Amino acid sequence: METKNKTIITFLSLIILIALFYNSTQWLSRTTGYATGEDEKTLLAQCLTGKNIKLYVLPNCPACSNQRNLFGNAFNLISYTDCTDYKSCPRLTTFPSWEIDGKIFPGNKSLEELKNLSHCS
Repeated sequence: METKNKTIITFLSLIILIALFYNSTQWLSRTTGYATGEDEKTLLAQCLTGKNIKLYVLPNCPACSNQRNLFGNAFNLISYTDCTDYKSCPRLTTFPSWEIDGKIFPGNKSLEELKNLSHCS
């Protein structure tokens, strides 16, 4: 019986330690400004939009879908233009394309590439 109690106490202590570690890392991420996962994507999307950076896409473009999926739910924060009517995007031939500081960067970009190109850290 005593061994069973020790096992239960050890198990509960482990669960409490895991919960404390999880909560403290979330707090640390918010406090230091270093975020991961969806938070990182959201912060990048907000920065891109804040700097008036635009994404140009076509609706049935697999590469454009890949670029959208890279941002997950944060894609809703990205400023983008649907180029179905080519008059909206007359100078573009490759999709997706990013417009950063008046320059066009064609093709999919990783989050790291976008951080570097946009100076969003």
